[in-house]
Amino acid sequence: MIPHHVTVALAMPDNTSAACPAISIRTPCGAVHCSPDDIICTQIGIQIMQNALVVEYEVPRFSLTAHHVMSLQAGLCSTKERHVEGDDVEAIAEGLQSGEHAPWLSQVPRSQLASLVGRMRQLRASAAAAGVQLCHGNEGTPFQPDVSCKDECETQHRLSVIVSTVSGESITLEVEAETRVVQLKRLIADRWEIAMPAQKLICGTAVLEDSEKVIAACTQTLTLVVCLDSMREDLKSGARHRKMHGLKDLQSLGRRGGHAAVLLVTEFLQDADGDVRAEALRSMLLVATEGDSDAITCVQRCLEDTDCGVRAAAARVFASMAQRGDHAAIKVVCNSLQDSESCVRSSGIEALVSLAEQGDFAAVAAVTERLGDTDRDVRYVAARALAKCSKQGDPVVLAEIKKCLEDSDSSVRTVSLESLACISCKGDEAAISGVIGRLLDSDWEVRCAAVDAIAALSERGDATVIDALSGRLEDTQFDVRRAAGMALSSVAEKGSPKAVEAVTGRLDHCDLDVRVAAIEALPSVAERGDATAMCEVHKHLKNHDWGVRAAAVESLSLVAEIGDTMALAEIAIHMDDAHEEVRRAAVHALASTAKKGDANHIAGKLLYCLGDADWDVRNAVVQVLGTISESGDALVVGTAIAHLEHSSFGVRTSALQVLESTAAKGDEAVLRRIRECLTDSAWSVRVSAIRTLSRLADVGDESAVFGLCRCLDDPIGQVRAAAIQALAAVARRGDEAVIALLGRRMNDSHGEAQRAARATLQALRSKPSGTIA
Repeated sequence: MIPHHVTVALAMPDNTSAACPAISIRTPCGAVHCSPDDIICTQIGIQIMQNALVVEYEVPRFSLTAHHVMSLQAGLCSTKERHVEGDDVEAIAEGLQSGEHAPWLSQVPRSQLASLVGRMRQLRASAAAAGVQLCHGNEGTPFQPDVSCKDECETQHRLSVIVSTVSGESITLEVEAETRVVQLKRLIADRWEIAMPAQKLICGTAVLEDSEKVIAACTQTLTLVVCLDSMREDLKSGARHRKMHGLKDLQSLGRRGGHAAVLLVTEFLQDADGDVRAEALRSMLLVATEGDSDAITCVQRCLEDTDCGVRAAAARVFASMAQRGDHAAIKVVCNSLQDSESCVRSSGIEALVSLAEQGDFAAVAAVTERLGDTDRDVRYVAARALAKCSKQGDPVVLAEIKKCLEDSDSSVRTVSLESLACISCKGDEAAISGVIGRLLDSDWEVRCAAVDAIAALSERGDATVIDALSGRLEDTQFDVRRAAGMALSSVAEKGSPKAVEAVTGRLDHCDLDVRVAAIEALPSVAERGDATAMCEVHKHLKNHDWGVRAAAVESLSLVAEIGDTMALAEIAIHMDDAHEEVRRAAVHALASTAKKGDANHIAGKLLYCLGDADWDVRNAVVQVLGTISESGDALVVGTAIAHLEHSSFGVRTSALQVLESTAAKGDEAVLRRIRECLTDSAWSVRVSAIRTLSRLADVGDESAVFGLCRCLDDPIGQVRAAAIQALAAVARRGDEAVIALLGRRMNDSHGEAQRAARATLQALRSKPSGTIA
């Protein structure tokens, strides 16, 4: 069991009385003090390397779980002098339980303690006999013997405990025989999210104490009652961290705490600490029932709190608790928009948007007024909120939003453009005019937002907009150029002479990036077969810059007619380009331009590229050949088979993928070469061969089944899994020999192979459709 808290150190204060010594426990949250009666031992184990016993214990009063370490060397020294290394383990156990470790060992049976001491001696003696140097304390290297001697905990038989709530819910929990009530409460907290301090377990008529063992009550169902008394003590302790922890426990409890939880949270809305009050507000949202007027009133009072963080939290919580569209509540939240602190005004705006119906006059007016706020964060939130709360085409809101396009802050201008695109009607000339003005903004993000806004607002074919967007193809920022190209495709009519002219006019721009942007934008405005566009693209196919060549090849594939032999030939030339990006673009371009049956024209070039050093190029070749080749094409199949002897395993894998998509099913010559690849030195090739074989082999093909069965003993788990899956497609149903072999794979070390074996066995054992039993 992993403790929830880590104990840094344990100390016994000098001023404690002998009758009832106080124990101080240092934790990351500070020191806590308890008495020995507060300690509940939950587990005990050994640490061989340190020659020590370890007790895991709990202090339910503080919801604390920690470890106490007892060195056996120290334990021996603290007992009578006659106890030396060879002394009776019972005497050592007695000395430990009567010494300074008594508070932690009082609940541990002496026989169990003696057994652990004896086990420690035996394991250390075995290690010493083997010549293994054991270290003491924290020095040296951790002892890792070959035999299994990990730190161990005593385990007992498991029991089933039924826990039910007063509402009728019930769960069954498996626990150890030595489990105590406090541990059971932790299991309940994990399952039902009810904080441990809020749980009261009742057996019959008796309330179970945390220190009791569950075994005493396991014969009957335990009743769980939510009780806030312990939680109230934590909240009223005065310690800030305990208050925060208690409030979070209340949040996890939710509405199950009832009215008592609401009253408890209400008390802390008046706490002296602002963070506690803010946390209490968040708790109120979770514990109060919907429409609880008393809770809503308490939250409303917090809108006047002296702490701005509390007022901001109150605005959000109040809006969440009030009924949507409640005019009185809207008026209350509107007042928070006049707060002196910007964080409260921002929270008020967000709260108002969630509370008011879209188009609510009072809410829209209040938010619109904040567009002129002195704080830029408030202006930003207000501009974004108007897109959600105002109605489309509202002239007052549009007029105010347009003013924000001139805001001194770029983020406000950006969000104002986005809101303007949402609120304005499509084709609104005034809005479009304002947005076009921001295409020359000094901030590139504003320019990008303006491009997107124009694409959303403009009607198709607007000449002014096309000119404006074409100009952004010359922008210094790549994101703006790309957005402009995409916007042109949505604004300009396909084949629009003006759009084509605007784009082609920038193909000879002095800036390389502008030329690339224009080439990439051309297919979005030109129709396939456009002579002007194709002529312009051809000029750049031999550009000295590889980026321009790659863009030109891609554009040609999108502008040329499908199956255009001249375009195919031009693209095929660039499959020999010195740069892999151009070769890759050329192969992908063929996929866009070629049609079924075009392999006769370009197969030679494509198959040559099958041996390309770049994986992406080979992968693109496989895709294209699968698209354009006829089934059983002798040239394609023959060349692919030849590449099965290539020195690169990547090329061999690609060749198998070509065969999978182009070879005819049942072709014995092809199948023979594929079966040879089942023993390839590269496991990825073997996997590819298995998959290709499963597609091309006929059901019941004995040679294919034999080859796949041999792969069941492959050292690579992925290969075995692929072979098992392939047998489901190739082996005949009811084939007892295959079923027997697959049965051995049910316990395969590879998880995927195990799952595949179960599925394949089920498929092979099932009767074929139409079979009469």
